Amino acid sequence: MDLGTLEDSRISCDLAPGHYPARLGFLSVSPAAPELEDRLRGARTAYRVLGQEIADAYDGGVKMSSLQRFGMVDDLWEMALREARGAAGHGLGSAVERRSCCFIFALPGCHECAGCPRLSHQI
Repeated sequence: MDLGTLEDSRISCDLAPGHYPARLGFLSVSPAAPELEDRLRGARTAYRVLGQEIADAYDGGVKMSSLQRFGMVDDLWEMALREARGAAGHGLGSAVERRSCCFIFALPGCHECAGCPRLSHQI
């Protein structure tokens, strides 16, 4: 599986009214591996290549370490995989323990959310 790069993407994305991705389009599709774990491994590798480029280029407006940036890539993969398995009837399983922060605490009057990894070292 090859999703391309930021400069030469092989995917397109239609946005829903709330500006979140609603539908992905692929410029080419190749036959999938017969085994589920092989398909997941290939999809994760392709996602990480493009996801890491996006994380590198992302300007979040607050200081982010490389651990935070790449944790975001891993967290989104794990959350998507959890939802996909649930949609396929395999159950959601346990909640994803995030490695990245949503930065809600940076908004005026807000503090870290209950699942914030920033709090885990304080417990």
